[in-house]
Amino acid sequence: MNYSPEIIGNKIKEQRSKKKWSQDTLGKKLNISGKQISNYEKAILTPPIDILFKLCEIFDCELGFLLGDCLLYTSPSPRDMRRSR
Repeated sequence: MNYSPEIIGNKIKEQRSKKKWSQDTLGKKLNISGKQISNYEKAILTPPIDILFKLCEIFDCELGFLLGDCLLYTSPSPRDMRRSR
């Protein structure tokens, strides 16, 4: 499955902004530069998996949230319709 660097960057920026942290502040928590955070937020670079896991710890969220995964309810599947009969 491919994940959008833009979505990941937006999630990082959104969560960082909620905490009212600068890019440098978040970078220090991850032992990377604020410029690196900027590159993630602008989707110039995609954070490696170890950074994504650290971000999950810092933001207290699931990895799927940062990757933009979400569950959407649309309509029952044909299989579900058969079960309800």
